[in-house]
Amino acid sequence: MVSSRSSRSIPSAALLFLLAAALLATSTLATRSPESAQGSLPPSTGHTHDKQKLREEWSSVMGWVSIACWVIVYSPQMHQNYVAKSADGLSITFVIIWLAGDALNAAGALVQGLLWTMIILALYYCLCDCVLIYQYWYYGKYYLHGVRIAQSTGEADERTPLVVERVATISEDEAKAEQEASWKRQTLMYAVASLAVIATGVTAWYVAERTTSDGGKGGSHDKEPVGWRWDAQLYGWASALLYLSSRFPQILKNRTTKCEGLSLALFVFAVAGNITYVASILLKSTEKEYLIESSSWMVGSLGTIFLDFIVLGQFIAYRKDRKEMARMRRASISSNQVNL
Repeated sequence: MVSSRSSRSIPSAALLFLLAAALLATSTLATRSPESAQGSLPPSTGHTHDKQKLREEWSSVMGWVSIACWVIVYSPQMHQNYVAKSADGLSITFVIIWLAGDALNAAGALVQGLLWTMIILALYYCLCDCVLIYQYWYYGKYYLHGVRIAQSTGEADERTPLVVERVATISEDEAKAEQEASWKRQTLMYAVASLAVIATGVTAWYVAERTTSDGGKGGSHDKEPVGWRWDAQLYGWASALLYLSSRFPQILKNRTTKCEGLSLALFVFAVAGNITYVASILLKSTEKEYLIESSSWMVGSLGTIFLDFIVLGQFIAYRKDRKEMARMRRASISSNQVNL
C-alpha cells in the first residue's frame, strides 16, 4: 500500500524527537537558564524587585521554550526526507547558508564565554545542518523522484533506469480520502508536538530553577558576565545576515516545487523558536544598553520570522498545485504499471 512506508517510519520520527529531547534534558542539569551567561540586571528593592523577578522568570521560561523549539526543528525535515527518499523540496543553498550562520553562532558562543551546554547546542545545530546536506547528496545520488536507482548505473538523470517498486493503484476518491486523513493526522501531530515542546521547555526551566534553589553545583553560575565584546557582536551580526539571506533561495525554489517535499513543521517551529527567543530578551530588560547588546540577535530573529511567514504563506497558496502534482504522479504510476 502507499501508506506502508509512512507507517513504518513513525518509530524513526519518534526516535529523532526523543534524542532531541534527551539533549535538551541534559542541558538543564548544568545551567540555570539560557540567559545566565549574559549576567543579571542590577538588584532593586520592593515592588520593583518583585516585578523584575517575575519578568526574569518569564524570560527564562520563554528562553527554554525557544531552545526546545530549536532542538527539534530539524527532525521533521529529516523525517520528511527519509520517508520520501528525496530532499528535492529543500534548497541546498538555504541549508549551506544556514550552516554558516550556525557555525558563526557557535563561534560567538565560544568567544562570548557562554556555558558549555549552550556551546553544545550550537554545535548540535551545525550537526543537524550537516545531516540535511548529507541527505540531499545521498538521495540525489542513489534515488530519482524517491525511487531507488538500479545498482549498475551511475549518477541519476532522467534516463536512468529505476528499480520500480510496486505501488497499488488507487482511485481519485480513495486519494482524496487519504489526503483528508493525512491532513487530520498532521494537524493532530502538530498539536501534540507543540504541546510537547511547551511542556518540555517549562519542565526544563522548572528543573533548572529547582537545581539552583537547592544549592546546585557548578561554579559557572557564579562567574562574572563577559559583557560587551566587539568580536562577539561581529559574529552575531554576521550570523544574523546569514540567517536572513538563507531564506531567499528557499522562497525562490518554492515557486517551482510548490513547497512539495518541504516540511511545514520546520518553519512552524522556527517561527515559534524565534518569537519566544525575542520575547525572552524583551522580558528580561528593555534598557537601552541591554537592547543594543542584543540587537544583532533580535534583528536576525525578527527578520527570519517575517521571511518564514512568507514560506508559510506559500504552503497555503500552493496547496492546490501540490494536489494537482500528486494527481499527475498517481496517473504516471498507473501508466507505468500498465506498461510493466
